[in-house]
Amino acid sequence: MRTKDQWMTALQTIEGGYVTRGGIEHMYSDSFRSVSTLIEHGMVKDGDAILDIGCANGSLAIAFSEMDVSYTGIDCTDSAIRFCNRVFADYPNFSFIHLNILNEQYNPEGSLLPTPETIAFPDGPFDLVIARSLFTHLETPYVCTLYIEEIQRVLRRGGKFFSSWFRSPPHEVNTSANKTVLREADIINLLKGFHKDVFQNNFMTSGEFSRPIVSSA
Repeated sequence: MRTKDQWMTALQTIEGGYVTRGGIEHMYSDSFRSVSTLIEHGMVKDGDAILDIGCANGSLAIAFSEMDVSYTGIDCTDSAIRFCNRVFADYPNFSFIHLNILNEQYNPEGSLLPTPETIAFPDGPFDLVIARSLFTHLETPYVCTLYIEEIQRVLRRGGKFFSSWFRSPPHEVNTSANKTVLREADIINLLKGFHKDVFQNNFMTSGEFSRPIVSSA
Protein backbone atom coordinates (compact mmCIF):
# COMPACT_ATOMS: atom_id res chain seq x y z
CA MET A 1 0.00 0.00 0.00
CA ARG A 2 1.41 3.38 -0.99
CA THR A 3 1.71 6.35 1.32
CA LYS A 4 0.36 9.75 0.39
CA ASP A 5 3.88 10.98 -0.42
CA GLN A 6 4.41 8.01 -2.72
CA TRP A 7 1.14 8.77 -4.51
CA MET A 8 2.11 12.42 -4.87
CA THR A 9 5.35 11.35 -6.53
CA ALA A 10 3.50 9.00 -8.87
CA LEU A 11 0.84 11.57 -9.77
CA GLN A 12 3.52 14.06 -10.78
CA THR A 13 4.22 11.79 -13.77
CA ILE A 14 0.71 12.09 -15.27
CA GLU A 15 1.11 12.21 -19.06
CA GLY A 16 -2.15 13.86 -20.08
CA GLY A 17 -5.89 13.62 -19.76
CA TYR A 18 -8.11 15.30 -17.22
CA VAL A 19 -6.80 16.57 -13.86
CA THR A 20 -9.08 18.56 -11.54
CA ARG A 21 -8.51 22.27 -11.12
CA GLY A 22 -7.10 21.64 -7.67
CA GLY A 23 -4.27 19.57 -9.14
CA ILE A 24 -2.90 16.28 -7.87
CA GLU A 25 -3.37 17.18 -4.19
CA HIS A 26 -7.10 17.60 -4.78
CA MET A 27 -7.15 14.47 -6.96
CA TYR A 28 -5.73 12.44 -4.07
CA SER A 29 -8.05 13.80 -1.37
CA ASP A 30 -11.12 13.63 -3.62
CA SER A 31 -10.42 9.95 -4.27
CA PHE A 32 -10.75 9.03 -0.60
CA ARG A 33 -13.67 11.38 -0.02
CA SER A 34 -15.61 9.96 -2.98
CA VAL A 35 -14.93 6.31 -2.19
CA SER A 36 -15.84 6.90 1.47
CA THR A 37 -19.20 8.25 0.28
CA LEU A 38 -19.77 5.15 -1.85
CA ILE A 39 -18.97 2.94 1.15
CA GLU A 40 -21.26 4.92 3.45
CA HIS A 41 -24.15 4.50 1.01
CA GLY A 42 -23.59 0.75 0.81
CA MET A 43 -22.57 0.84 -2.83
CA VAL A 44 -19.25 -0.96 -2.51
CA LYS A 45 -17.61 -3.44 -0.17
CA ASP A 46 -14.58 -5.71 -0.06
CA GLY A 47 -14.80 -8.47 -2.63
CA ASP A 48 -16.69 -6.41 -5.21
CA ALA A 49 -15.82 -6.17 -8.90
CA ILE A 50 -15.88 -2.53 -10.04
CA LEU A 51 -16.08 -0.98 -13.50
CA ASP A 52 -15.16 2.71 -13.69
CA ILE A 53 -16.21 4.21 -17.04
CA GLY A 54 -14.30 7.39 -17.75
CA CYS A 55 -11.65 6.60 -15.16
CA ALA A 56 -9.31 9.34 -16.47
CA ASN A 57 -5.99 9.17 -14.58
CA GLY A 58 -7.29 6.66 -12.05
CA SER A 59 -8.35 9.13 -9.39
CA LEU A 60 -10.87 6.78 -7.77
CA ALA A 61 -8.52 3.83 -8.17
CA ILE A 62 -6.16 5.42 -5.63
CA ALA A 63 -8.60 4.92 -2.76
CA PHE A 64 -9.92 1.63 -4.12
CA SER A 65 -6.35 0.31 -4.01
CA GLU A 66 -6.68 0.16 -0.20
CA MET A 67 -9.70 -2.15 -0.46
CA ASP A 68 -9.94 -5.83 -1.36
CA VAL A 69 -11.68 -5.26 -4.70
CA SER A 70 -11.06 -5.92 -8.36
CA TYR A 71 -11.14 -2.77 -10.44
CA THR A 72 -11.36 -2.14 -14.17
CA GLY A 73 -11.04 1.38 -15.52
CA ILE A 74 -11.81 2.37 -19.11
CA ASP A 75 -11.27 5.73 -20.77
CA CYS A 76 -11.02 7.23 -24.24
CA THR A 77 -7.79 9.13 -23.45
CA ASP A 78 -4.84 6.95 -24.37
CA SER A 79 -2.27 8.89 -22.33
CA ALA A 80 -4.38 8.52 -19.18
CA ILE A 81 -4.65 4.76 -19.65
CA ARG A 82 -0.90 4.49 -20.25
CA PHE A 83 -0.30 6.35 -17.01
CA CYS A 84 -2.70 4.13 -15.07
CA ASN A 85 -1.24 0.89 -16.40
CA ARG A 86 2.21 2.07 -15.40
CA VAL A 87 1.36 3.43 -11.94
CA PHE A 88 -0.95 0.57 -10.95
CA ALA A 89 1.26 -2.19 -12.38
CA ASP A 90 1.91 -3.54 -8.87
CA TYR A 91 -1.82 -4.04 -8.24
CA PRO A 92 -2.76 -7.37 -9.86
CA ASN A 93 -6.52 -6.89 -9.39
CA PHE A 94 -6.46 -3.56 -11.25
CA SER A 95 -6.63 -3.19 -15.02
CA PHE A 96 -7.09 -0.28 -17.40
CA ILE A 97 -8.36 -0.36 -20.97
CA HIS A 98 -8.21 2.29 -23.67
CA LEU A 99 -11.53 2.57 -25.50
CA ASN A 100 -10.81 4.60 -28.62
CA ILE A 101 -14.27 6.16 -28.79
CA LEU A 102 -14.63 9.44 -30.67
CA ASN A 103 -15.33 12.34 -28.30
CA GLU A 104 -14.91 15.96 -29.37
CA GLN A 105 -13.70 16.98 -25.93
CA TYR A 106 -11.36 14.17 -24.87
CA ASN A 107 -10.63 12.07 -27.95
CA PRO A 108 -11.34 14.04 -31.14
CA GLU A 109 -9.28 11.62 -33.24
CA GLY A 110 -11.02 8.50 -31.93
CA SER A 111 -11.70 5.84 -34.52
CA LEU A 112 -14.80 4.28 -32.93
CA LEU A 113 -18.37 5.54 -32.68
CA PRO A 114 -20.57 4.57 -29.72
CA THR A 115 -22.53 1.41 -30.53
CA PRO A 116 -24.74 -1.00 -28.59
CA GLU A 117 -21.54 -3.02 -27.97
CA THR A 118 -19.51 -0.10 -26.65
CA ILE A 119 -18.41 -1.86 -23.45
CA ALA A 120 -16.79 -5.13 -24.48
CA PHE A 121 -17.41 -7.31 -21.41
CA PRO A 122 -19.58 -10.38 -20.88
CA ASP A 123 -22.97 -10.12 -19.19
CA GLY A 124 -23.08 -9.42 -15.48
CA PRO A 125 -19.51 -9.53 -14.11
CA PHE A 126 -19.62 -6.28 -12.11
CA ASP A 127 -21.04 -5.46 -8.69
CA LEU A 128 -20.64 -1.70 -9.15
CA VAL A 129 -20.43 0.48 -12.24
CA ILE A 130 -19.26 4.08 -11.80
CA ALA A 131 -19.80 6.79 -14.41
CA ARG A 132 -18.79 9.84 -12.44
CA SER A 133 -17.88 12.07 -15.37
CA LEU A 134 -19.29 10.29 -18.40
CA PHE A 135 -22.80 11.48 -19.15
CA THR A 136 -21.69 15.08 -18.71
CA HIS A 137 -19.75 14.69 -21.98
CA LEU A 138 -21.83 12.40 -24.23
CA GLU A 139 -23.69 15.15 -26.10
CA THR A 140 -27.06 13.48 -26.84
CA PRO A 141 -29.67 11.33 -25.06
CA TYR A 142 -29.20 8.71 -27.79
CA VAL A 143 -25.54 8.14 -26.94
CA CYS A 144 -26.41 8.14 -23.23
CA THR A 145 -28.99 5.42 -23.95
CA LEU A 146 -26.32 3.22 -25.55
CA TYR A 147 -24.16 3.45 -22.46
CA ILE A 148 -27.08 2.88 -20.07
CA GLU A 149 -28.03 -0.29 -21.92
CA GLU A 150 -24.46 -1.57 -21.75
CA ILE A 151 -24.21 -0.71 -18.05
CA GLN A 152 -27.40 -2.65 -17.37
CA ARG A 153 -25.96 -5.61 -19.26
CA VAL A 154 -22.62 -5.78 -17.45
CA LEU A 155 -24.05 -5.30 -13.95
CA ARG A 156 -24.81 -8.46 -12.03
CA ARG A 157 -28.32 -8.98 -10.65
CA GLY A 158 -28.77 -6.51 -7.79
CA GLY A 159 -25.66 -4.56 -8.78
CA LYS A 160 -25.15 -0.86 -8.07
CA PHE A 161 -24.71 2.08 -10.43
CA PHE A 162 -23.39 5.55 -9.61
CA SER A 163 -23.44 8.39 -12.13
CA SER A 164 -23.50 12.16 -12.31
CA TRP A 165 -25.35 14.39 -14.78
CA PHE A 166 -25.81 18.06 -15.57
CA ARG A 167 -29.55 18.67 -15.69
CA SER A 168 -31.90 21.34 -16.96
CA PRO A 169 -33.07 23.15 -14.93
CA PRO A 170 -30.97 24.78 -13.44
CA HIS A 171 -28.60 24.63 -16.45
CA GLU A 172 -29.51 25.36 -20.03
CA VAL A 173 -29.75 22.31 -22.29
CA ASN A 174 -26.41 21.84 -24.03
CA THR A 175 -25.27 19.17 -26.52
CA SER A 176 -21.59 20.08 -26.30
CA ALA A 177 -19.08 17.38 -25.36
CA ASN A 178 -17.48 19.95 -23.09
CA LYS A 179 -20.59 20.14 -20.91
CA THR A 180 -23.57 18.00 -21.83
CA VAL A 181 -26.80 19.13 -20.16
CA LEU A 182 -29.99 17.10 -20.58
CA ARG A 183 -33.55 17.88 -19.58
CA GLU A 184 -34.37 16.49 -16.17
CA ALA A 185 -37.28 14.54 -17.65
CA ASP A 186 -34.95 12.90 -20.19
CA ILE A 187 -32.52 11.86 -17.46
CA ILE A 188 -35.33 10.36 -15.39
CA ASN A 189 -36.49 8.42 -18.44
CA LEU A 190 -32.99 7.14 -19.14
CA LEU A 191 -32.67 5.90 -15.56
CA LYS A 192 -36.12 4.40 -15.22
CA GLY A 193 -34.65 0.89 -14.88
CA PHE A 194 -32.84 1.85 -11.70
CA HIS A 195 -34.24 1.79 -8.22
CA LYS A 196 -33.36 5.20 -6.80
CA ASP A 197 -32.55 8.64 -8.17
CA VAL A 198 -31.13 11.49 -6.10
CA PHE A 199 -30.89 15.10 -7.25
CA GLN A 200 -28.08 17.16 -5.73
CA ASN A 201 -27.90 20.81 -6.82
CA ASN A 202 -26.52 20.89 -10.37
CA PHE A 203 -25.94 17.17 -10.58
CA MET A 204 -27.99 14.04 -10.49
CA THR A 205 -26.69 10.79 -9.08
CA SER A 206 -28.50 7.60 -9.85
CA GLY A 207 -28.92 3.98 -8.91
CA GLU A 208 -27.51 4.22 -5.41
CA PHE A 209 -29.40 1.11 -4.38
CA SER A 210 -29.96 -2.34 -5.84
CA ARG A 211 -32.06 -2.66 -8.93
CA PRO A 212 -33.46 -5.75 -10.58
CA ILE A 213 -31.60 -6.96 -13.63
CA VAL A 214 -32.79 -9.73 -15.90
CA SER A 215 -29.70 -11.54 -17.12
CA SER A 216 -29.74 -12.98 -20.62
CA ALA A 217 -29.82 -16.74 -20.80
